[in-house]
Amino acid sequence: MIQIVSALLLATSALPAEDTKPAPVKCEVGPVSKQFGGTDWTVYSCSDQASVVLISSKGNPASPFFFILQPKDGKYIVRGEGNGSKEASKAALDELSELTTDQIKALLNGTVQAEFTESKLREIWTGIDGKLDEESETWVEEYKKDELSLMEPTGPIPKNWPNVGVDIEAVMSKLPGGVAGNVLISEEGGMYFFGGGYKKLDETKWQLLYTGKRRSKLSKFQRGSFYSLTNTHLIYSGEISRKVGNAYCWDYSWPAKEVAKFYRRKDAPFDPNDPADVEIEKTVMTYARRGMVMGTPELCEVFFEAEEGTYTSTIFNTDGEPLEKWSNRKKRYKIVPRTNLRKLTTDFRN
Repeated sequence: MIQIVSALLLATSALPAEDTKPAPVKCEVGPVSKQFGGTDWTVYSCSDQASVVLISSKGNPASPFFFILQPKDGKYIVRGEGNGSKEASKAALDELSELTTDQIKALLNGTVQAEFTESKLREIWTGIDGKLDEESETWVEEYKKDELSLMEPTGPIPKNWPNVGVDIEAVMSKLPGGVAGNVLISEEGGMYFFGGGYKKLDETKWQLLYTGKRRSKLSKFQRGSFYSLTNTHLIYSGEISRKVGNAYCWDYSWPAKEVAKFYRRKDAPFDPNDPADVEIEKTVMTYARRGMVMGTPELCEVFFEAEEGTYTSTIFNTDGEPLEKWSNRKKRYKIVPRTNLRKLTTDFRN
C-alpha cells in the first residue's frame, strides 16, 4: 500500500524539466495512529517533508482505503482511493478537509517524532543486547545452579499422571470462538494461546524491538505465550510441545532469545531526552534480555480447576514426578476471549 501511495504522489507532483527525473517519494516516516471520522487511520509522512498519507487501520470499515494530503498553491488538497465502506471514508474525508495547514503540519511533525522515538528505543535495545551478550555466560551458570534445585522431585508419581487435571483445550473448544478464539491468561500478565500459529501483533500499534533468529519457525509452534512485563512491554515466546493426555510437554532446549519477540506499545509515553524515561526502558529491556538467554529441560504442565472458571497448574518432569518448586500453585489462570492484547494483559492483574 505504501509503495502504491508513493507512486501516486510521484505521478501527481509537478512535472520536472525535461533533463531531470523526479526524485522518488517514499512515505515511510512514522507511523502514528489517529482517528478521523470516528475510525482508525495509520499516518505516515513522506520524504518530500510536506505530504501526509493515511491508511485505513485494521478493523476500519473503510478498508482498504488511503488518503493523501498534499500541498498545492499554498494550501493542502485531500485525495482518497479505496473500496471499503463509503460512509466511513466520507466521514474521514469530511474531517480531514476541515484541517488547517498548521494542523496538518502538526500531524506531519508527529510522525517525525514517532520515527525519532522508535529509533532511540531501538538504539537503547541494541546497546543492551550487545552488552548483555558478553555477560550471558555468567547468568547461565547461575541459572543452572538454581535449576538443579528446581528439578528435585517433591512427591510420588500420581497414578496415570498425564490424565490428572483438566484438558484445557477441550474446555476452550466448548466456548464461543473455540480454541483459536480464546486464551489462558494469568494474574501476573502471561497470556497463553493454543492450537499453533504465531499470533502476530498489529505493528502499527506495537513496536517490534527484537525478534529471534528462529522467527521463520514461529508458525510451527503448537503453543505460545505473550507475557506482559509492564503495561507497555510484551514478550512473545513460542513453544514446540507435545500433548500427552492432559499434559503439555514443551521443549525449551533453545534459549528463549532464539524464539522470542520483544514489543513495546507505541502510544506509551516516552521522552528520548528525559534520562528518567531512558533509565526505565533500560531496566525493562535488561530484564527482558536476561530472560532470553535461558533454556530449560523438557517439562510437562498440567492444569487443574481450582474453582469454577479459575485454574492453577503443576509442573512435572517427563517421568511424571511433580516439581512443586518449579510450580506456582498460587498463580491463577482464567480463560478469556482473545481480543485486545493490551486490555487482556492488564485487566486480570487489577
